[in-house]
Amino acid sequence: MDEKRLPFLEHLYELRNRLMWSALALVICIAACFPFAQHIFDFIAQPLVVGMKESPTLHIQTPTEVFFVYLKLSLGAGVILASPFLLYQIWMFVAPGLYRRERRIGAAFVFFGTLFFAIGIAFAYYVVLPFGFAYLLGYAYGREHFSVLEQVAKVYELSVDYSVARFARAVIKPTIMMEQYISIVTKLLLAFGLVFELPLVLYFLAKVGLVDHRKLWRFFRYWVVIAFLIGAILTPPDLITQAMMAAPLILMYVTGIVVAWVVTVRRERREAREAKAMGYAEDEEYEGEEGDQGDQGDQGDQGDQGDQGDQGEEGEEGEERTGPRRE
Repeated sequence: MDEKRLPFLEHLYELRNRLMWSALALVICIAACFPFAQHIFDFIAQPLVVGMKESPTLHIQTPTEVFFVYLKLSLGAGVILASPFLLYQIWMFVAPGLYRRERRIGAAFVFFGTLFFAIGIAFAYYVVLPFGFAYLLGYAYGREHFSVLEQVAKVYELSVDYSVARFARAVIKPTIMMEQYISIVTKLLLAFGLVFELPLVLYFLAKVGLVDHRKLWRFFRYWVVIAFLIGAILTPPDLITQAMMAAPLILMYVTGIVVAWVVTVRRERREAREAKAMGYAEDEEYEGEEGDQGDQGDQGDQGDQGDQGDQGEEGEEGEERTGPRRE
């Protein structure tokens, strides 16, 4: 009984150690990032500056809001900073259950995992966020001079008496809260970083033989629906930002299918060579030839028996017609 429980307990101890080391590394990275929280905030606010085309004013509701926002920024930066070590801990937990040739990809797993995570964050920071803020805030800033009366007065250099005029539109000024803005931005940055990890995850699953390109391709139409659902959950409620989240999800899934196809083809070819080297292919061919010969022999025996039976029946019929012979 104890021998059966020992492997499971060892896995639990290993998982506990990996989680402890990961938590310790995360705490150290968060503590190291907190003194630079103000610079991190200035960096995070740049997409909003690009979208508004001016220096935005962010508001707070409570005196403690700035401190907790800086803490949240330190947490996000700490996760990014500790991501190579976290990926290494994940790999060290999974590696004992793999073959020796599969363990060799550990360094590549950590390197490409960090690289894809950084590419996803950069894509969200330089493409998605500026475009999304410019598009969404354009509805507010585009109303400032929509009034036809104001346009005519501006052309002829006239003044407008708003107490008499009934056609002036209200000007919309956005009041952006600091905590809400940081929450949206950090969530999107981490989400896009994880999205770009999808090809690496599919490569790993295909490497260990859990999935192949055929299964992934059959699941593709369902993944398209899942991608738009994820985009609707993680992004603001507008179609443009949702599509900008769903498009990378679909593109990364297709990339994962191609990667899985390469891995599956190589594995099948290697297994075929190993089987041929061990003589399994020749044995199968020999068994197939014996089966064919046996079938042919059975058919020949059945044919001979059928011919003998037919001849015997014909002889009996002839005796019945001619009657018994006289001695």
